[in-house]
Amino acid sequence: MGKAWTRRCFPGVYHHNVVTSQKVHLTGKPLPLLIDLLSVTPEGGMVLDPFLGGGTTALACIETGRRFVGMELSGEYYRLAGERIGAAEQRKK
Repeated sequence: MGKAWTRRCFPGVYHHNVVTSQKVHLTGKPLPLLIDLLSVTPEGGMVLDPFLGGGTTALACIETGRRFVGMELSGEYYRLAGERIGAAEQRKK
């Protein structure tokens, strides 16, 4: 059985504006929302995103010091996410 990393709970509801012009995928979420959601995972921990889409979860991981594994079926979104992830990694250097 897994061991709880934290006893921190989410506040119940997060309020983040969706800026349509910043969305790169139909189901894209605001980056600040993903950063908030990652707060219950250990820094340096591994996050699995089996539906990578535009890569926002990966960007949140880069921003917060977490590692990630992402999978994407669409070649178009795979390339787009790769470009966004590469740019984010360059900014962190």
